[in-house]
Amino acid sequence: MNLVDKSCILSKNALKWILFAMKLPSYSLMLCFSSLLLPCTSFAETSQHLSTITNAKVAKRVTPHYPAKLIRGNIEGWARASYIVETDGSVSNVIITDSSGYKSFERETIRAIKGWTFIPAQENGKAIQQCHNNIQMDFTMADEDGGVSRKFLSKYKKAKKALEAKDFKLAQAQLVKLENHKQRRLSENVYSKLLKADYAKAIDDKSLQLLSLSGIGLKNKKIINPEQEFSILKQKFILKVQLNLYKSALATYKKLEKLELAKPYLAKFQKIKQQIEDFIASDSEIVITGDIKENYAWNHSLARNSFTLTNIQGSLNKLDVRCANKRHVYSVEENNTWNIPSSWKSCSLYIYGADNTKFTLVEHAKNIQTTAAIY
Repeated sequence: MNLVDKSCILSKNALKWILFAMKLPSYSLMLCFSSLLLPCTSFAETSQHLSTITNAKVAKRVTPHYPAKLIRGNIEGWARASYIVETDGSVSNVIITDSSGYKSFERETIRAIKGWTFIPAQENGKAIQQCHNNIQMDFTMADEDGGVSRKFLSKYKKAKKALEAKDFKLAQAQLVKLENHKQRRLSENVYSKLLKADYAKAIDDKSLQLLSLSGIGLKNKKIINPEQEFSILKQKFILKVQLNLYKSALATYKKLEKLELAKPYLAKFQKIKQQIEDFIASDSEIVITGDIKENYAWNHSLARNSFTLTNIQGSLNKLDVRCANKRHVYSVEENNTWNIPSSWKSCSLYIYGADNTKFTLVEHAKNIQTTAAIY
């Protein structure tokens, strides 16, 4: 059995549930989000205590400046970033992982985060790095109501009409025009991403569908309501399961279970969650397809501690491994295998390379002999 065959996880009943859930309607949405992926500790009476970790706490937070030129144009946007908190409480290695497309917002996000200071994380009373931190900065105009411009609406209607007519070639061309339109408001970004997600679903491109949905925020009440938030999280959860993004799927499940509207579905979601956890603990390999998008690193939350990069079509030049309290950067060679010590928690990969480079990431069930060991 090949790697892809072995990565099949769900029972027939679970697959039927996924097919049913994917038919439910999608809506529109938005987010002002900040999260730290930090170590979690479990205890049992027979367990040996290894260490006590205290997470970093913000001492000073700098608010990003809203670029004056974009204020004059009534332009909104957002940028997501990853950063490291050093042992002296300073911030380093700020990288933009995604944005609404305006470089000014990206620059201001980086500038603000670099000015933050923290009470550093500690392990057994000694300061340590905290290497896996993520935040989204939203730049919004207080007097905007979530509407869209007439120019945007005209292009949106043309793309939507082509999609409804199942003229996918025309729909793709119209979506390119829509994306090339200089979107001025967060609402325009949301509607554009949602329409692209609908297009991706129609042509059965799950990766594109998830990428489009992941570019949408979920907390801006000017644009979304609870029904829309639930719809998008449900779709993301299902897509992540189908694409073998198990650690990320579990993180989405945690958001879903907090929603009042998700309660009628939680029993079914919990069954899928349990199957994910069982599969992660199994001897089967997890196989994920990677694709470098323009200007951004490809990132992935690891479910296991051993992985290989293979089937590289294009060029990969850097692997940045960021965990809760450790970070290493490596060059990338075909078929290298990395083993991460079990003491490292909540690890994510940021992989850099030429645009449109495709590759396969294989997460191994157990540590195997490495060609690029991590210590």
